[in-house]
Amino acid sequence: MGFNLKAVFKWLVKKEKWSDNSKKPRFYATDECDSCRLCYDSCPTGHIKWIDNKPEWEKPCLMCAACSTVCPLDAIQYGVPDKRRNEDPANGSLQNGKEG
Repeated sequence: MGFNLKAVFKWLVKKEKWSDNSKKPRFYATDECDSCRLCYDSCPTGHIKWIDNKPEWEKPCLMCAACSTVCPLDAIQYGVPDKRRNEDPANGSLQNGKEG
């Protein structure tokens, strides 16, 4: 007896209640992204879209982290990006070597 991958995916989509709440953790590209598109090419579900020469993650993301694994610049992060202060939510410090 096997499992139906399509059914599992549909269950995941229903299980998650996605919204446009920008305060929810998600994958995002930092300023270090050089638009190489490796993350885009690595997504097994095709939920990464290319917008303004940067990757944007559509929901539902399966959280497989294939995108962050292939990034040669470690520019794919997970968390809540703070665009106002260019803050890296993974460690709470400001990027570009400046402490806040």
